[in-house]
Amino acid sequence: MRDRTLADLIDRSMAMPYPPGLAGERINGVEVVLLDPEIIGYGYRYAGNLDPMSEADRSKLVGLLADCDAILPDLPNEYAREMFGRVRAVAAHLLDKR
Repeated sequence: MRDRTLADLIDRSMAMPYPPGLAGERINGVEVVLLDPEIIGYGYRYAGNLDPMSEADRSKLVGLLADCDAILPDLPNEYAREMFGRVRAVAAHLLDKR
């Protein structure tokens, strides 16, 4: 991966198992289980790619970041907040860098 910071953020995020009890849950209208694979997928796509992010991908990622912000305060425990905070950091880094 060319973006070492992004690679580290992805690794830290992937090191945490998915929080128990959140599969299939919706928080503030957000399907929680879909957030981390979508955001991490963008991370992998762009980590080794120096090309600019497409406008469609940027728009989708902005929405995913907003979804993270919508769920973080209402997650059931500190572990879930930490895990999704790490996922959020991946999205924020991608948007800052592209």
